[in-house]
Amino acid sequence: MNNSLSISENNPAFRENWQSIRTVFRRIVQLFTAMGQNRSKQSGSEQGRRSGHRPISAGLILITLGGCSSGTKQPPPPAVVNPPDKAIIFQPVFEWSGDATSPYATGFFGRDADGRIAAVTCSSLLKTRSRPLRRICWMDISSKSSVQCYVKSWGPPGPGGVTDQSMLNVDLRGDYFILRADSSVPAGSILDLDARSKTESGERVWFPNKNSKSETGYDLVTGHIRETHLKYHVLMLDEPVRVGSQSGTPVISQLTGRVVGIISRDGRAWGRSNLGEDHTGRIFLLTPSTRIIAAMDAYDDELEFSATFGKRE
Repeated sequence: MNNSLSISENNPAFRENWQSIRTVFRRIVQLFTAMGQNRSKQSGSEQGRRSGHRPISAGLILITLGGCSSGTKQPPPPAVVNPPDKAIIFQPVFEWSGDATSPYATGFFGRDADGRIAAVTCSSLLKTRSRPLRRICWMDISSKSSVQCYVKSWGPPGPGGVTDQSMLNVDLRGDYFILRADSSVPAGSILDLDARSKTESGERVWFPNKNSKSETGYDLVTGHIRETHLKYHVLMLDEPVRVGSQSGTPVISQLTGRVVGIISRDGRAWGRSNLGEDHTGRIFLLTPSTRIIAAMDAYDDELEFSATFGKRE
């Protein structure tokens, strides 16, 4: 970890609202500067008036500080955020009728502030007009062993999201597919979901890039959030990776240790990025994790796969 950290990175209580905190401190400085200037010009009863103003100013400061919170339910971040070193991404495998199987994108286990755990992947690549689906298994990428299997989904899959080359109508909040996981998931494999509607500008992140030859099942690549929006985030990696099968991969904040979003599209959907000759890229578009939390809140019941898959037009 870098020891030359900024104030915002060393104060966990202020991390998520650093811009608001800086504004408050500027107001405090301006307040005391003005009081000092007045003190040099006024005396007697005027000083009494200044003392009368102090409780009002202090109260205003407290109100402003209280207003910095996003109001979203989320535990405070840990004091030190270490990079992940356990198996945190998995290979979803769809088992169809007739014993046919197919790997699908990338998945992980996400946990909300209430402790509910979901197996999470994307929905934009789903083919619901297909043969009946029997079950979905989350497989360990390195060992190829089954971790958990599901025969129902946690509500319907999202509609998949919308993009255009102009980026004027981008909305990736619908690119999710969740299944209700049980408590048998290894604790070290569960990632907490970040409830912030937006990240910090330039926030540093980790991207676990799938690699079956790695003991953990991935290579950890660093990057930052280049743009943050309510409907999507833009991820810029520090180095290019070969693009393929990354949809559904969680992107983890180095500030909070939580998942800020999942891979939805590569940079070609951004309209300002093309892949290299070796099919590598550095830019990805993310579905915000807040949409996954919202889906967990929206649906209590589980759906049989037959309600979604195996239907013919």
